[in-house]
Amino acid sequence: MTRLLSFCLILLSCTVARAQSSGSFVVGGSINNYYPVAFQDGAWSGNIATELQIGRSYIHQDVNWRGAVIAKFRFHSNNWGNAANFIDADVRTATTGTITSFVGGWQDVSFTNASTQIVIWLKGGTTTYYYNANAAVNPVVYDGVANALPFTPSGGSALTYKTAADSYVSTQGRSSAGNLELTSNLMINGGGSYGQMDIYSDLNAGYQFVAGGSFSGTAWAGKMIINYANYKGNNARFTIDSLGNVGIGTVTPQSLLAVAGTITAKQVTVTQTGWSDFVFSPAYHLPSLDSVAAYATLHHHLPGVPSETELDKNGLDLGAMQKLQMQKIEELTLYCAQLARENKALRNEINKLKKSH
Repeated sequence: MTRLLSFCLILLSCTVARAQSSGSFVVGGSINNYYPVAFQDGAWSGNIATELQIGRSYIHQDVNWRGAVIAKFRFHSNNWGNAANFIDADVRTATTGTITSFVGGWQDVSFTNASTQIVIWLKGGTTTYYYNANAAVNPVVYDGVANALPFTPSGGSALTYKTAADSYVSTQGRSSAGNLELTSNLMINGGGSYGQMDIYSDLNAGYQFVAGGSFSGTAWAGKMIINYANYKGNNARFTIDSLGNVGIGTVTPQSLLAVAGTITAKQVTVTQTGWSDFVFSPAYHLPSLDSVAAYATLHHHLPGVPSETELDKNGLDLGAMQKLQMQKIEELTLYCAQLARENKALRNEINKLKKSH
């Protein structure tokens, strides 16, 4: 009985050992590029996710100060329409010099075939990577050295190297990255100069939430931006800068609210101090109509009203303009009252002349 139990334990250990896989591979090509490496979803038939770890702990591996990376990918491939597919990545990187990331992106390439493969783009330049997985992943490198480029999945589009990492790639994890302990329900730290969270559809269109941080040299520095992105590029929709200025349709708001477009509202309330009732004060000097006419003839606008040139340069202050328009309306009322008095006096004179004859 004891021997039988021992045999079963040994058999179980061998089964587990066969289910796991580990090894290393080298990505050649240029140090400036990321090359596609295909990995198989070995746990697919076991009805669990494949968990793949890729790492290089020694920062001087291959070349002094080349860099270190520990990355974990948990994924389940589409496998020709079976769905429930996903790729979760947690990447932690330590780099120096020109290398900013060892991982350039990832993609499920089994939508049109039964390969169960995903592709991870990894930094080239004869860089060594070690891997460990809970199932057979069978890495295949397409760097123009080990295997030719491009790599074309069955029924899919050709995949070649990338010259820059995709925008969704974080070098310091995904959520709660770079923090030993969470201080909120969700913490995202992109590391370096900015943090980013992407929400995409399966058509690679959706929204990016970017905290610009010290993103120096760009219009995003020190700002929080909601960005709409698709295959045509990125379009900033909403921005808050470090001064509290809010921009809609612009990343450079110059006031508390800047809108690059049309505003539609049911009601707008403008609060301000002072109004134009001073026109009805006995102390107010009402300009003569002759002087107003002479000014308008010379300057082509009413006294006190901004010219077209001023409006083109400075824009229109709604509150100030409403006050100014009301002032002109009240002045016009006084002119009308004055003309009415003069007209009444003139009629009286005419009536007197008629009676005298």
